[in-house]
Amino acid sequence: MRRCWRCRTKPSTHPDPAPGSRLRLDEILPQFDVSKSYRLAIASPAEDVFRAVKRYDMRESATARGLMWLRGYGRRVSRPTRPEGLLRSLERSGFVPLGEVPGRELVFGLIGKFWTLSGGLRSVAAEDFAGFHEEGFAKAAWNLAVIPISTESSVLSTETRVLCFGTAARRRFRVYWATIQIFSGLIRMAMLRGIRRRVLAGGGEREKEPHA
Repeated sequence: MRRCWRCRTKPSTHPDPAPGSRLRLDEILPQFDVSKSYRLAIASPAEDVFRAVKRYDMRESATARGLMWLRGYGRRVSRPTRPEGLLRSLERSGFVPLGEVPGRELVFGLIGKFWTLSGGLRSVAAEDFAGFHEEGFAKAAWNLAVIPISTESSVLSTETRVLCFGTAARRRFRVYWATIQIFSGLIRMAMLRGIRRRVLAGGGEREKEPHA
């Protein structure tokens, strides 16, 4: 895990990617004020882990639901009657899909005044995320990345980066982050463990081909 204030184009805290490749997160938010990352080893091939990532619904986890309620998403997070997958479950909480590296990485973003009671979320299209620089706001980008270690094992990691605009926003976010970072970390770890449970239970396996 790593945290840094006033970071500028710091190297990624993820496991080393494959030679010649680069994380999409590094392209979307290369500069940031704070960064926090977590990782978990999984005894499964990377392709199975990534498949489980896409099928995972954060609302399946009672831990994640409770902690997200504490974070202020109480009206938006409830146990799904039918899991919708990671993309849809995050969109319901206001996150914007920012990119995908097939088989390897998903990136999501959020813009707002996170330190306020309402969160002050600002809705933006994915193509406008990089160009957003309005003073008084902060934007966050976070990913889920799968790095193969061998043909039968991989590392699942997530990194959150936040960039604040203006001294006042940075100061307020610092106070907010000191209060909630432990809950944010617990949500991330609950998510990683939930995905690991899913893939080890067979939730990341390929769809079976129909018999001829």
